Amino acid sequence: MLVGADGLPVGGSVDVRVEGDGQGRLVARPVEAASVALSLPITTDVGRFRLQTTLLVPRGRPYRLLYELARERIRFFLAKGEDWAVWNPGASPAAVSLFEEGRDALGQASIEVDPRIQASLAARCLALVLDASRRAAADHARRSLRRKHHRKAAPATSLGIRVASPLAPKILEKSPFDRLGLISIPLRWAEVQPTPDRFDWRRLDRWMVAADRAKRRVLCGPLVDLSLHNIPDWMLPRRADPEAFREALYAFCEQVVLRYRGAVHMWNVASGLASQGDDAGNVERAVALTRLSSVLVRQAHPRAKILVEIADPFGERMWARPERLGPFRYLRRIAEEGIHFDVVGLRILVGESVSIDRDPATVAALLDRYATPERHLIVSALGAPSSGGGWTPSGQSSWMSEMVSIVLGRPRFDAVIWGHVADPSPDHALGLFDGEGRSKPASARLRELAERLAVAAPDLAFDVSAAPAGRSGA
Repeated sequence: MLVGADGLPVGGSVDVRVEGDGQGRLVARPVEAASVALSLPITTDVGRFRLQTTLLVPRGRPYRLLYELARERIRFFLAKGEDWAVWNPGASPAAVSLFEEGRDALGQASIEVDPRIQASLAARCLALVLDASRRAAADHARRSLRRKHHRKAAPATSLGIRVASPLAPKILEKSPFDRLGLISIPLRWAEVQPTPDRFDWRRLDRWMVAADRAKRRVLCGPLVDLSLHNIPDWMLPRRADPEAFREALYAFCEQVVLRYRGAVHMWNVASGLASQGDDAGNVERAVALTRLSSVLVRQAHPRAKILVEIADPFGERMWARPERLGPFRYLRRIAEEGIHFDVVGLRILVGESVSIDRDPATVAALLDRYATPERHLIVSALGAPSSGGGWTPSGQSSWMSEMVSIVLGRPRFDAVIWGHVADPSPDHALGLFDGEGRSKPASARLRELAERLAVAAPDLAFDVSAAPAGRSGA
């Protein structure tokens, strides 16, 4: 896909060609004649990630892909090196050494006339600086986490789990869930209100009672989710009638909030609305529905915290429809409209959607971009698979450690919620347990992380010198 100067996808097309000389060409045609970067999955010596080039000016002759990818990663390291204090003496010596080695390789590539040798040098630079940026992100996370909680331990609500049916609520009594202070209980309109005149509260009631007995804080929602999976079948014909849809949705939200306002501590009032807004009318609708749910919660449950969830933090869904709101525009718009929210939730899931895995440093940079002095954030669903695409159970466990440290080391990030207790399907092995209930290494690792966070100046150490992040190799 094509990416603009703001880091978000822009309209256009990318064609793949094989020329007469046997070499491949990626031909990018942005809708607007402007400098754009090309973002695509690339296999390197340290893993397979979605990477992007520098911003490229349209021209008639081709750029060298690996060379431009390496240039961008050099630029990235220099920029984030300042933010993460990499250049301070002793802060991240291994990262600096790798970076300098990679920069030397790129310097050699810049004067090399043989395109094959140039590509080989650029690939070496890319792998070295990817490794360097990962180590820099890890070192920064360790320092920041210890500084953030240097006087007292992190609260128990720093780690949580998202629970979904058909699990039994008694699972909260088992390891590792007995050490987690935050429970995310998903809410699906189609499940709770299967017909216009009937509500099915059985699953939610069981979980609310279990969470209360276990003295867990509860995040529940989303109240508003316009995905087809969430909307009841009987409601689908009414989607074309904005007023009827709004009234039915309001009635549903009101019933839920009034029933559980004594059990829920934080409401996810809207999820995925940043991916809406294909035209001006839908933009206004997304903003109006966010306002509706926020006002309802403030009136019916004024002591509760209000969360809005960004389901697509990288804005990838804008590639197909660049006119959509997008995550940053959505947050800016609802803030300008005076809509109240206390927390922003980000879903960081790899191996589940169209997303190609990002390297940990790129995820860390994204989190930095969302953080502002006036905004509290959590990762409302974190997840990576234990199989498929090179992932392994031990890789999933290592990735968990790395990402929890990176998230909680940031000043405005208060919590991380693992997105799946058990694998949702054989093709999406994102759980702590497999489909037959057998625990994975990530289960024990989550408990270990909770125990380490329970002391002052925690150290969530992990080995970044081992295999690529989450993967067995590339």
